[in-house]
Amino acid sequence: MTTEESTVVGVELQLDLNVRGPQWEGVFDSLEVWRSRGLATGPYESMIANTWVPARLPIGSPDKPTSQPNGPSVNIVGKTLLLRVDEELDITVTFTGTNPLTYFQASLQINGQGLGRVVAYTVGNLLVIETTEAGNGALLRVVGGEAAPTLGLPTEEPLSFTFGREARIQLVTGKEVYPFVDKHGDENYFYKTRFYNALTNTAGTFGLPFNSKSAASLSASNLVIATIDLVDSRGVALANRAILLRPKFQGSPVDGKTVVDGDIQRLTDDDGHVEFVLVRGQAFTVAIAGTDIVRDFTAPADEAITSFNMLDPTLSTDDAFTVQKPDLRFAVRRSI
Repeated sequence: MTTEESTVVGVELQLDLNVRGPQWEGVFDSLEVWRSRGLATGPYESMIANTWVPARLPIGSPDKPTSQPNGPSVNIVGKTLLLRVDEELDITVTFTGTNPLTYFQASLQINGQGLGRVVAYTVGNLLVIETTEAGNGALLRVVGGEAAPTLGLPTEEPLSFTFGREARIQLVTGKEVYPFVDKHGDENYFYKTRFYNALTNTAGTFGLPFNSKSAASLSASNLVIATIDLVDSRGVALANRAILLRPKFQGSPVDGKTVVDGDIQRLTDDDGHVEFVLVRGQAFTVAIAGTDIVRDFTAPADEAITSFNMLDPTLSTDDAFTVQKPDLRFAVRRSI
């Protein structure tokens, strides 16, 4: 599910990310969110860091060192550097003194003219500028100015514009829904998630990409996650198997909205897993391609149930066999 609120850049989107204990317990301790501002195939940029960090240019620059070097010397006296913070505040830095200035001297002048919204420092042969605000709500753009290229600062997108980043989402035993807010999102952006272990510095596989166009507009209490996990006769996860879901309701009112929909088809992922976000209390028919398995079920109305197996014999009818429940680990999934 997402909620939206207009911001300076796009809209503020809240993503409700759903995970289950068996997916991460004993292996991972946190969750990452990545975003593509283009296609579902990417490229994706991480919205997550080890801790909250500001918007920083050049992109990928190291943190401020304990001791800053002087860096290169450049002739920039009388030249300007044009910056924009949060796409609202324009900052003009005019360099004074006597040429040449070192990068470190230039950084001090940026700090003095940054209106308390940006700071600069040197690391190696780089001059780095960052916002004083941290998190993905922070935006920084190098607009231009004669001094920009001389200082090694890009002036053309995508390298001239960047976002801050959030700390990784810490996973908690027993918690299944984790809200994450993209402060400057867009309905056309795509997101994907993966688990992470901060102790071993290892990451899991990415889940399927999603965007807000596929988000449910009902409240989370009216929704439940329906899953199927498939293996073949060898016990190997059955990937790319089509699962067809057909709603049987006609115009049911839920939370002031009328529920109408057509058939939905999805493929199992590399772990043989597929899931759908469904409206509670509604009847469905599920079928598995390449088999004779067709089951009718009703999505649980009990809010204590956050996810369920669509082939569970206690929920589905015409079940001719006992559904097996292999102990498999799955990649993180979303709730929208």
